Amino acid sequence: MAALPDRGLAERSVDLRDEQPTVAQVETDLFCNECGFNLHAQRVWRDERLDLLLCRCPECGRHHPAGQVVSATRPWLRRFGILLLSVWVLGVIGFVLACGAAQFGMLVAHHEGFCSYGQMTRDGRLVTREWRVDATGNGMNVTLIDGVEIDVANQMMPPTTYTMIPPGLPGHRDRIGNDAPMFLTFMITIFVLGSVVPGSVLTIALGHRRRVWPWAVGAVVTLISVGLFMGIVWSVENMRLTAPWMTRWAMAYMAIAWAALAVTVWLARPIARAVLTLFLPLQARRTFSFLWSADGKALP
Repeated sequence: MAALPDRGLAERSVDLRDEQPTVAQVETDLFCNECGFNLHAQRVWRDERLDLLLCRCPECGRHHPAGQVVSATRPWLRRFGILLLSVWVLGVIGFVLACGAAQFGMLVAHHEGFCSYGQMTRDGRLVTREWRVDATGNGMNVTLIDGVEIDVANQMMPPTTYTMIPPGLPGHRDRIGNDAPMFLTFMITIFVLGSVVPGSVLTIALGHRRRVWPWAVGAVVTLISVGLFMGIVWSVENMRLTAPWMTRWAMAYMAIAWAALAVTVWLARPIARAVLTLFLPLQARRTFSFLWSADGKALP
């Protein structure tokens, strides 16, 4: 019959290990895997054979590794890391929304730049004035309502309100003139940048997702910007003459933005990889390895 193990010897060996000098104490909450006892404030010693920091549960006697819980700085560093991650996420969201606001501003600039102010009656008829010269050579201002001349001297002028008149309608006055192509080019450039920049950020920030996700997020932001502006144009009384004209321009802007976003999402990671490969050594490139793994490529 085999001899039973000497429990007293085992207990004495445990006691001998527990007699090792204390090097620290458990500074965070650490619960025993055996009985669930909280080991906070328990003493920690270094095992001579394993060269590991250990602590012992006073409730059941089970030993636990204590290398990561002997300092209270680790949980604070973890919390600080969570804070930085939250700031990063909120920063990306805020930056994307700011680019959407910039696109909204470009629509406002286009509307304000190409339209002029005029008058409209309360029942929706456009009031215009023309300078006419009669047969005797005398000139005078003539008032027209929807193109029909009225005699304001003998008729009561209906109440009017200021309205915005788009190009192509009577009463419109060109406010930009020869600067229109340059002005339009500038606005399209800013509108495209409002898609390219957030598209690049989203493609890198959402590297764990397929390319359709960054495009969808950017497209939704642009759609919200355009939809919000068009909702204002169609609902405000003094803008209703410009609503059909501006809708066509808004749809064109949105198509340009979505096309620029699609190209950006497709090329952002390859361009980022090329730049990092050109300027960073291999060891530093490992920090950005997700740019390669997201597309199933090996880190060069």
